[in-house]
Amino acid sequence: MIAMACGKLPTKPKFLEHPESVTASSEGSATPSDPIATTLSAPSCSIEAFGQTVWAPILAKNCQSCHLSKGLAEQKGSQFILSTADGPNYMAKNYNAFQKAAAPSANGVSLVLSKASGVAHVGGKVITVDSEKYATLSAFIDKKKVNDGCATVSAALIQKLLPLSSAQVLWKAAMQLAGRQPSAQEITLATTGHIRDALETILAGAYFEDYIKRIYNDLTLAEFFKGDNAIEFYYHKVGESNTDWRGSDLATAVRGAWPYYQAPNELARYIIASDRPYTEILTADYLMLNPLTSCDILGKGYVLPFKNNCTMSETSAMNACVRSDFDFTNPYIDWCSEFLPKKPTFKQPVAGLLTDIPYLNIHSTTSSNRNRLRARIVLEQFLGLDVMGLQGTTDVSNITKTAIVNPTMNDPQCAACHAVVDPIASSFQKHDENGMYSANAVWAKDMLPAGFNGLTVPADAEPITWLASQIVKDPRFARNAVAFWYKNLTGNDILKDPNTSDAHYRESLAAKIEQNTFFDDEGTAFAANGFKTREMIKDLILSPYYTTRAIDSGLAASEKLMLQSFGHSGRKTPEDLHASLFSATGSYWLLPGQKLEPLKSNYAVNDQTYLMNDKQLLVTAGGIDSHVSQVRNNDMSSVFSSIVNFASTSMPCKVVTTDFEKVTATRILFPYVEKSSGPSDAVGAAAIRRNIVFLHKKFLGETLAVDDAETIATFNLFKTLYADHLKAGQAASASVIVKSLAIDCPIKAASSEEESALVGWMGVMSYLMSDYDFIYQ
Repeated sequence: MIAMACGKLPTKPKFLEHPESVTASSEGSATPSDPIATTLSAPSCSIEAFGQTVWAPILAKNCQSCHLSKGLAEQKGSQFILSTADGPNYMAKNYNAFQKAAAPSANGVSLVLSKASGVAHVGGKVITVDSEKYATLSAFIDKKKVNDGCATVSAALIQKLLPLSSAQVLWKAAMQLAGRQPSAQEITLATTGHIRDALETILAGAYFEDYIKRIYNDLTLAEFFKGDNAIEFYYHKVGESNTDWRGSDLATAVRGAWPYYQAPNELARYIIASDRPYTEILTADYLMLNPLTSCDILGKGYVLPFKNNCTMSETSAMNACVRSDFDFTNPYIDWCSEFLPKKPTFKQPVAGLLTDIPYLNIHSTTSSNRNRLRARIVLEQFLGLDVMGLQGTTDVSNITKTAIVNPTMNDPQCAACHAVVDPIASSFQKHDENGMYSANAVWAKDMLPAGFNGLTVPADAEPITWLASQIVKDPRFARNAVAFWYKNLTGNDILKDPNTSDAHYRESLAAKIEQNTFFDDEGTAFAANGFKTREMIKDLILSPYYTTRAIDSGLAASEKLMLQSFGHSGRKTPEDLHASLFSATGSYWLLPGQKLEPLKSNYAVNDQTYLMNDKQLLVTAGGIDSHVSQVRNNDMSSVFSSIVNFASTSMPCKVVTTDFEKVTATRILFPYVEKSSGPSDAVGAAAIRRNIVFLHKKFLGETLAVDDAETIATFNLFKTLYADHLKAGQAASASVIVKSLAIDCPIKAASSEEESALVGWMGVMSYLMSDYDFIYQ
């Protein structure tokens, strides 16, 4: 309908993209269409030149893996320590470390050159004296140092960002974290200087808690065990993978127990929703138990206050969660989905996710891997360190020609990374491939002992609980938690160390350093405030990274580039779009022939929708099923664009006609018009415009006047569709158009004028649902 009226779908440009925006080729050079490439200078200060010519191509690839903080080089006594690219002011620190190491040694040769070429270097020869890298290092050491003129994201520059109003910030936060529009009371709080109080009510309730579980499932992948996966996994672990379980009574038992595997996500929910210290994500000495697992773990003598008549007696728990006719549409699933915290009675260590069996099963181990996968995941998920990215290319002339016994400990090329990974891996020594604990487990003696950051676990300490206590003390833990929530709130990836071929390297470096500083400052405040996650989330929501709506057009091109990471521009996930559709229309986007059954569980409701069903559009729209698809795709694509178009053309018919059948006072979409309200007479036109203002607010969070240009544009769309449909005719031919929009869409109109009005409103809804501000957060 929109195409018929306008020739194309109304669109808005992507957030913060300007006509002056830079486009770079895959090689990093500016394309001929780049209007500002020639106006940007090469790095003009030594720190930027160091980053582009020394750090990225040489030190990061050849030296960082050994010389990072607490790494192998520091353990061997080296004072040449490099900061990883996630640290605050990392480039200046690395530049200063390099300058100190570049000083001449006793024989007059630069220490960094002699060490890199293998002279008295524990790490051996890293580069050869006749190599291009050696020449680059030598030339940079001799270069005159100029530390003025570095590109910097100053406080004054940040002030040039154009912010959303308090009401707009609250709207976006409410839609994203509460799945609803903010209340009048919340808006009043926000607009009178009490937005943190308004956010307090946003960051509470069932939807927010589900949001927590969803984003932490992206880490834990606990949903892998849902349904058939749990059954197949069970049989595989008990050595009966060839057993035909379909139709077996055990199938219902395992399927009924699937909420057990939600414990990792439930732990995150409980900690954040209850304002407990975020450190408990790793240090919690309690388990999250549902009625079924509490029977298994605590026994009959312990009673937890479960709702829905769930008790701790084994019989009632099994009756509630395991029935012969059990399936996912059974409301008993809700009874089994309630989790409560409880310290176990057994004596084995409990350390949050680090000892959670589903989490350890997802990140399992083998006899050869020896928990190294688990160690790598812990470093990445909780400290933000990508071990696989530490080791760069190796000079072929430095490859060991003779065999080395146990290279992970004795060959510097291997030991560099293993010195970081293996002590953590050894800390999991008492947990087998299934995650099960054995106090008498025998550990390999040809690995580094359990420890962390160069320290070894004390003899009288339990390795895994000691490890947890040390990780949460590391500043990277708090900083990485901030970065994790930043990414989920904004939909933007964390900036990477800029590529040396970046045509605008200095601006990209400035943006990266500013973001690192922000994460570090927020991480420090987070830890100082007792690791209260919801307070940290409020800080992120109120920061320029979330509240920016545009960049001052009067800024220089280089300044705009440094500010490109500010602003909330991620497109909605399938779950967010699902909630937005319901919040705006009062209806879920259901599968054909499905009817919403409100008494069923949330899981059952979601399973009947296009966007929440992994057999339908969940994965296609960028979500994950935690099994085949384990990484979200939040990029806009032709497929997702088609899904949006599908929703915006298939939903309006039924939603519009259904809403008009309600009493005017109870309508959620059309409180100011009737089907008889036409655009030709003044009264009808005024009512239509007023309702358009209402719909813009409801769908897009925009507060418009009746004579606003956006209001008039939407009114003209309605008027065009109304006139075209009226001209086309008769109800019979018109109904063909309407019926093609959706299944089961009865059109109840007393006249062609009424039917034309319905078609006009369907077009308006279709336009609003395909608008940029509806699709993006």
